[in-house]
Amino acid sequence: AAAAQSYRFIPAYSLENQYTLEYVSSLSVAENAAIFKNYLKAAGFKTSSSVEKADEVFYYGTKDNTDLSIVIVKRDDAVKVTASYLVR
Repeated sequence: AAAAQSYRFIPAYSLENQYTLEYVSSLSVAENAAIFKNYLKAAGFKTSSSVEKADEVFYYGTKDNTDLSIVIVKRDDAVKVTASYLVR
């Protein structure tokens, strides 16, 4: 899948960096959810918040000084994935 949007946010006078990638996936919500849920576990992230619905999935994981949030949403027959990675 090609990135629909990608950006980096660095607040003024901050040591934090946030990277975000958004794309439309050819996989289903459930397939994407399984991939990211397995990744969070394998990479050692602690999932502190999650929502799992048929057309919407959200995971928020933390590891050391990093946070990773994943949003997977199906709208109008398209599955959009947004991943944001915060480094403190």
